[in-house]
Amino acid sequence: MHTVTAKLPDDLFERLQKLGEIVDRNKSYLVRKALEAFLDEREDYFIALHRLEQTNPRISLVELDKE
Repeated sequence: MHTVTAKLPDDLFERLQKLGEIVDRNKSYLVRKALEAFLDEREDYFIALHRLEQTNPRISLVELDKE
């Protein structure tokens, strides 16, 4: 496992610290989970964007219903 260092604004750090106390998890766990969720979302977004940019023929919902 690797270590990453990040500077956080005071308000974000305080929110992270409070949430950790509420859910009884350390800050590292919460940051790791947040980063995983962010990366999953962004990767899905870029995959979808890439597929939209491909020059495949488009089919409207009306045309799809006809088939």
